[in-house]
Amino acid sequence: WERSQRAIEIDKSRFPDTLFRDHVYGGRDGVEEYKKITDFEPLGDDLASNFSDTEVIVLSMLERYYREKTTQEKRQIYYDLLRYWLGLIKKLNPDVAIFEEVAHHPDTCIAYAAFKHFGVKTVIINFTNLKDRLILSLDNKYNCPELDLSLKNNSGRDFNLGNLSSEMREILEAGTCLKEAPVHAMERYNERKKKKLSGRFGPVIAGIIFWLKMFISFLIWKVAYNFIKNRLAGNAKREYIKMQKTPDFNSKYAYAALHFQPEANTNVLGGIFVNQINLLEIISAALPAGWKIYVKEHPVQFYSNGIGYNMFRYRGYYQRIAQIKGAEIVPINTNTYKLMEHSQAVVTVTGTAAWEAVLRSKPALIFGYM
Repeated sequence: WERSQRAIEIDKSRFPDTLFRDHVYGGRDGVEEYKKITDFEPLGDDLASNFSDTEVIVLSMLERYYREKTTQEKRQIYYDLLRYWLGLIKKLNPDVAIFEEVAHHPDTCIAYAAFKHFGVKTVIINFTNLKDRLILSLDNKYNCPELDLSLKNNSGRDFNLGNLSSEMREILEAGTCLKEAPVHAMERYNERKKKKLSGRFGPVIAGIIFWLKMFISFLIWKVAYNFIKNRLAGNAKREYIKMQKTPDFNSKYAYAALHFQPEANTNVLGGIFVNQINLLEIISAALPAGWKIYVKEHPVQFYSNGIGYNMFRYRGYYQRIAQIKGAEIVPINTNTYKLMEHSQAVVTVTGTAAWEAVLRSKPALIFGYM
């Protein structure tokens, strides 16, 4: 049972004959535990070549944690993790591997690939955000026999929201803004954050603690350097604003909602479309003459990763998008639901935008695995 020791306390006596291992992301906490590989066979080219697709995905994941390490250093971490999991599976010979979510961290991604290599059955628990409803799939591509059978049996039938139970309808209406006026995602995020800092002196105390930690860890100097660099040498947000145009809702267009990155929706479930420019270029080539693609950034992208350039929003990223035939970048505060409602189709790799489009009777073009 691989888990984070920092998550919740578990009475291990309740689980006899269980081998517990600390969950290591292959990143912030280091990979010391996974360096205990001397008892496992080293990797040869014949074996490592079977995991070339996994290597590409994992190296991208490691970039998130080890931005300052060289490519070869990150590749060595990948090889250590792969050697560890292949050796461990050979040693334990498990019958089934259960994942609590899509394998989208370096260690779990490699573990998943290793289990598949040895033909070990995998079960992935997919949360649906619909109370206690879960979907159990057999792989990262949402291979779910029960769901596939249900889709087949219901194919061709005419459904509407009225067919749902009152409980399910209430959940959908609340979660997709069908009943209430749409609320900007950042406004909701800030509302939740304010609740956590409730009380008269909550924000002040939180601010003091934050800056104390910054000074004690000496991160204040790195933050100051990045602040000055982003304003003197340019940044991703400034580039986005420079490229943006006000949308014409009377035009025929497809709406492309960019994903927040890094996240499992693109890096694993998206395949090659982890690079969202690939998606936009395909849509551009397929659209009728005169149609546009309105592209909008995820509102949390700059808030979470900062306004500076990074591995997913590198210098020239938005300029490249603006050069795609028919593509226009719209202001980030443009109402997402208005963009959906006036569009001819909604384009996404995976995720919520497709679901919200369907509930508004708009075609959803999905390029990844839902």
